[in-house]
Amino acid sequence: MTRILVGCLVALLVGVAHVPSAAAEAKIAFVDLGRAFDDYEKTKQLDHQLEEQSSAKQAERESLVTEIRKMKDELELLSEKGREDRQTAIGEKIQRLQDFDRTARDGLKRQRDEMVKGILKEIEHVVQTYAQSHGYDLVLNDRAVLYAGKSADITDQVLEVLNGPDKAPEKGPAKGPAKGSAP
Repeated sequence: MTRILVGCLVALLVGVAHVPSAAAEAKIAFVDLGRAFDDYEKTKQLDHQLEEQSSAKQAERESLVTEIRKMKDELELLSEKGREDRQTAIGEKIQRLQDFDRTARDGLKRQRDEMVKGILKEIEHVVQTYAQSHGYDLVLNDRAVLYAGKSADITDQVLEVLNGPDKAPEKGPAKGPAKGSAP
């Protein structure tokens, strides 16, 4: 059993010894997806739209809360029968408020999720197109990279494509990784 294990380890080491020569010829880069997502102008625009919708929903919610408070304040002035009727109406308004909160929250979350999904697909498409047109063999997500030199980061170039040349972030000249750079 030990001989088999040692034999497998030797075979693995011999196989791994040949990988660096193949990797040295590969053109490898990575993209900081978080920064690409955050600095993409479309993300900022869609976030602004969601904030406006959220503010509108909050104003509508405040209106319902104000109605409920007013009804509760008027409760003291009513007769016993009037109080029971008003209490029922308040309960219905509270239920309506809870339904409104749930529906608004779920709707905004669903919109946000769809937005994120669509933007990530766009970024992925741009990365693939950029990598193919610039001869990259492998482009990694920054979360899968333990170490890479700055020249392996093509996030600025991807953002330049996403945002257009006049909207690219000001971070100095765009540099692509040289052949053989590896994370």
